[in-house]
Amino acid sequence: MEFYSELFIGLKYYLKSVGDGENSYYDTNPLVNFNKANCMAYCEHVIALSISDSWENFFNNLQNIRYKKGIISIVTRNHYIMADWLLNNSWL
Repeated sequence: MEFYSELFIGLKYYLKSVGDGENSYYDTNPLVNFNKANCMAYCEHVIALSISDSWENFFNNLQNIRYKKGIISIVTRNHYIMADWLLNNSWL
């Protein structure tokens, strides 16, 4: 985790939501964006990178961390740490 965290030093902070993809109503940014992040996207990227051994594995892990059961939608996104994120990521 330390290795991947250091790769993001100096990353542009983005105040809005990031990573819902081009078909999203609210955020059309790519599902993976290494050019900017908010605090939650930063944590999700670092964790997903840390537990993955390939790009495909990273992408799948990221979506499973970011969305309930990995289903990409504004409705299934883990928006709140206590109510969504921790509960839906107990597998970690």
